[in-house]
Amino acid sequence: MIVAIVIGGASGIGLNISNELVRSGVKVIVADLNGEVGQQDNGAYFVKCDVISKESVDHKVAKTVELFGSVDILVNNAGVNLPRLLVDDKGEKTEYELSEKDFDFMVAVNQKGPYLFAQASAKEMLKQKQGVIINVSSEAGQEGSAGQSCYSATKVIIGIFESGCVFL
Repeated sequence: MIVAIVIGGASGIGLNISNELVRSGVKVIVADLNGEVGQQDNGAYFVKCDVISKESVDHKVAKTVELFGSVDILVNNAGVNLPRLLVDDKGEKTEYELSEKDFDFMVAVNQKGPYLFAQASAKEMLKQKQGVIINVSSEAGQEGSAGQSCYSATKVIIGIFESGCVFL
């Protein structure tokens, strides 16, 4: 049995990835904040996880191994985008100017979360002498657009992180 963890797999792109993996015969563990713990209608198994908490991430990876025997695939898909202007130079929408809180939140989810899951999963994969880590990035990391400076920056870093992965 092949076992995959999909972070951010309860909705959007992550849900589609989870569904496709399940259809391909993979045992999928969805790690997300939103959902009911346990077996899901689509065949995946849901675990509640805060991707920016090392303790939560380490526990979910260990729980996956305890329940299903291995971690063969990690899909780092969780991500958040809060469109914000770096500076509202006209003073028209100051609530949409990038705050330190919004910056910290996007960096934590888009960069720290994948790092924590990659580290915890890679430790298991090294024990198994096999595994695959897939980091989902965004075209926003290749090109900027208005209101996307912070999000784009977090997706550039994940792209660099991808090129530094060790293949087992």
